[in-house]
Amino acid sequence: MIYQKTILKKFGCVISSIAIAFCSALPVSASDFSGKTIEISIRSTPGGGYDRHGRLMARHLGKHLPGNPEVIAVNRPGAGGVVAANYLYNQAPNDGTAIAILARELVLAERLGGEGIRYKSAEMPVLGSPVSDSRVIMSKADSPVKSIDDLGSLGRDFIFATSGIGAGSTQIQQLLQQAGYPVKIITGYEGSGDQAMAMLRGEVDGMSGTYPSQKKVIEKEKFNIIAKIGNHPDLSNVPDLRDTLTGDYKSMAKILATPLLGGRPFFVAPNTPPEVVETLRIGVRNTINDPQYIAELNKMGEEVGFSNYSELEDLYTDTLNAPQSVVKVFEKKKKKK
Repeated sequence: MIYQKTILKKFGCVISSIAIAFCSALPVSASDFSGKTIEISIRSTPGGGYDRHGRLMARHLGKHLPGNPEVIAVNRPGAGGVVAANYLYNQAPNDGTAIAILARELVLAERLGGEGIRYKSAEMPVLGSPVSDSRVIMSKADSPVKSIDDLGSLGRDFIFATSGIGAGSTQIQQLLQQAGYPVKIITGYEGSGDQAMAMLRGEVDGMSGTYPSQKKVIEKEKFNIIAKIGNHPDLSNVPDLRDTLTGDYKSMAKILATPLLGGRPFFVAPNTPPEVVETLRIGVRNTINDPQYIAELNKMGEEVGFSNYSELEDLYTDTLNAPQSVVKVFEKKKKKK
């Protein structure tokens, strides 16, 4: 019996040793981030919107990934976000440990052949954006113009107030003008507050701006929202110019939508394994749905407006494949800035 016990003990040790060796030989899943550190490159200097979003993601992402990795944020500012995009594309590791929050205009900049660009956005998988915007076109409460189809009902040009050529709010007005709507644009109103006051004084008929920033004045003054570009849930019944316009003008509306819906987009390095990309996409989505994350985002004065990767990929594809006639319009706007 003693002999048998000894043999069993020795045999057990052998089995245990074999098991340990076998387990050690098993490959660790590429999607398991145990013991790894994920670095989020931020396209701007500390303190701005991109920086706040990048660091907020860094604080919460790890617990939503297998292995609960450490996540750190590193600022890589320069050239309007080109430095960070070039780094992610050319230098960052492709094992899922390199993420970046990049400029929402990076795809349009690439399409326009921006200076210093050494990246191909289509090869950097997008993970999603925690926030998105909608740009709205407004008329004053007593205006007969209640919808985009009413713009011709005044018997004269519909007069818009805006700050200046090149502003996002001006671009949507110019789009209507180019599409043949009777629109006149008056620049020189410094901010949205000045523009709203101009509407109330009767100097102009309307203005445009991002919905979250204009929501309070819209509700207070009962402004009409006659059209939009974007997906805010409050605006589900408002016609989107991406749907109402046709031809090149539809393409222009889609390009204008890209930075709005792209908000604060997160990307991962090119050639990252597909299963790792999928794990990161799930992790980002779950992070954005995390109540603690949402609470911190709300303290920043923002609301969750999640744009998932497939929606952003479609927008980026539309921008990269935009007709040259459309791109020329944006090249002219770029030169005017």
